[in-house]
Amino acid sequence: MITTPWSPYGTLFSFLFISAALCFSTNAFGQRVSFGAVTGINLVDDYRSGSVFQPSLGTCPEPICASATLFSSANASSRYIIGPKVELRLWNRFSVEAEALHRAVRRQERIQYVPPIIFPDGFTLASRESLGTDYTWEFPVLANQRLRVFKARSFVESGPNFRPAENNKQYGIAAGAGVELTANSLTFAPRMRYTHWFDKDYGPDPAFRLIRTRPNEIELIMGISRASTSPAWATAFGKDLTLGAVVGAGLTDDFQSETFLLQGVPASRSFSDSRSPVVGVMMELEPIGNLFFEINGLYRPLHLTDETLISIPEERVSAGQKHTVTVLTWEFPFLAKYKFRVRGSSPFVELGPSLRATGNLNGANPSH
Repeated sequence: MITTPWSPYGTLFSFLFISAALCFSTNAFGQRVSFGAVTGINLVDDYRSGSVFQPSLGTCPEPICASATLFSSANASSRYIIGPKVELRLWNRFSVEAEALHRAVRRQERIQYVPPIIFPDGFTLASRESLGTDYTWEFPVLANQRLRVFKARSFVESGPNFRPAENNKQYGIAAGAGVELTANSLTFAPRMRYTHWFDKDYGPDPAFRLIRTRPNEIELIMGISRASTSPAWATAFGKDLTLGAVVGAGLTDDFQSETFLLQGVPASRSFSDSRSPVVGVMMELEPIGNLFFEINGLYRPLHLTDETLISIPEERVSAGQKHTVTVLTWEFPFLAKYKFRVRGSSPFVELGPSLRATGNLNGANPSH
C-alpha cells in the first residue's frame, strides 16, 4: 500500500476524517494536535431489570405458540471504559476533543415457557437464556473550555455522542466538568460526564423498556496525556506524530467460493470476483531507534455474489440469476514497523494484530 483521508461510520467517520484532513492543513490551522488515552467507569446500569409475562398466542400450529412466556432481562454491561483520544487546541483555553471509547453494552435475557414446550421428538424446552451485546463503541466529540476557578485548572465540556450499530445506532448529547492535574511529565484530567441518549418511541409494550438502554448515562472519565517537548504540530504522549492517508486494493477475492446442494444437485453458488479498494488514515509514532508504531483506520467494502444454478418455475427462479450485495467493513491494524536504513529508500517490515468491524452483513459473517 502507499501512504498518502477518509474513514468509517457516523461520528467515527468525522473523527478519522478530521485527523486525516489536519495532516494536509497544518499551515491553515497552525494549532497543536495531540493524542492520548482515556479510561474510566460507567456509574449506572445501562438496562432496566425486570420481567414481563406474555400470554399464549395460540394462533399457529407450532408447539411454541401453545405456551405463554415469562420474559426476563437484566443488565450485563461492562463498566470499564478505555480508548484513544485526539485533541485540537484552537487557542489557549479552548480545544476540541474526539474520543473512541470501548465498552461492552450488553444484557442477559431469559425466556421461560409456561407450560414447557414438548416437541414431537420428545424434546422438552422449559427455558432458554442468551447474552447479547448491543454496543461496543461510543464516539463523543466535545468542545472543551478551560476555566480559572480558585486557581484550579478546571474545565467544562459538551458535544454530541454516537453509538454505531447496524439498524440500532444511537445519538446523544454529552456534558461534563473536571480538573487537570500534572504529575511529572503526565497530565491527568479526571471528569464527571453525563450523556443523554435520544431514542424513538417504541410504544407501550413493557418488553421494549427492558431491551432498550436507559436514556441517561453517567461516567467517571480520566484522560491521560503528556505535553510535547518538541515544536511538532502533532504529538502523542510527547512524541512527534505523523498523520497521513492509506490507499490500496485487496489482492485476493473478498470471500471464498461456495456451492450449495439441493438433493445432491448443485443449486446455487456464492462467490466474490472483486478485489476491493481500501482507503483510510494512518498515524505513525516517532521511532525508538528504527522502530515505529503505526495505527490504521481502513474502510473496505466487500462484494459477494449469489448465482442460481437451477430453474424452479413454480418459484419463478431461473438458472443464471445473480444477486450481488456489499458488506461494509472497517479494519484497524495496530503495527510495529521496523525500518531499514538504505541509501535513498527506507524498506520496512511490519507486524501486529488487526481488528475488523462490519455492517450491512446481508447474511455474511466476515471474521473479526
